[in-house]
Amino acid sequence: MAQRAEVSAKLTNCKLTAPEPDSEGKIYVTPDNHTIILKADDGCTFETDGTFTYQGEYNELTDPVPASHTDSVTFTLDDDFDYYQFQPVTLTMSATKKEVTPPEPTEPDTPTEPDTPTDTTPKTQLDVLKNSLRIPLDLKDDDSLLQSYIDGATEYLKSTLDEDDMTRLDSKRAKVVINALAELMYQNRGDSTVTKDLPFTLRALLNQLKY
Repeated sequence: MAQRAEVSAKLTNCKLTAPEPDSEGKIYVTPDNHTIILKADDGCTFETDGTFTYQGEYNELTDPVPASHTDSVTFTLDDDFDYYQFQPVTLTMSATKKEVTPPEPTEPDTPTEPDTPTDTTPKTQLDVLKNSLRIPLDLKDDDSLLQSYIDGATEYLKSTLDEDDMTRLDSKRAKVVINALAELMYQNRGDSTVTKDLPFTLRALLNQLKY
């Protein structure tokens, strides 16, 4: 009778690829074929030791099958293994699913703050004048010149009304007149032509303030 020992395999997430089973599906180890090879299922590795258990002369013996931490394990029987006496033989081995480290969460992109539109709400008499002249409020080049026209128009209106009390000069109608006068001065700056009279609408507003 040939020297061989039948191997009973208790496997989890793996399969035995050598020795190959015989025609009846049984697996045997022999002196010439005593290397056992295990292959883990897809996505699994051998992370814990297995056991190779057999019946010794007096009691059951167990040899460890070291974990390889890969997807295959090779285990070779000792040369002095007794294929007649050391039976039954049981191979126990488990493979485990590899732990996939999830990617580090990425911070969501900070939405780009929309550009804050330029505030076009007039807040001062100068702003009102610039709006009338269609000059952007954030354009400061002529601010000093425009303010001087506003001051001049205010003095002109004050002398025209013979008004020491600023009450009427602070009225909405007076501010319209001041704005119109300053606008007229700005539009005619550098013009050597002498304007003999004010526009009719502006003159009408002045008369309303007088009486």
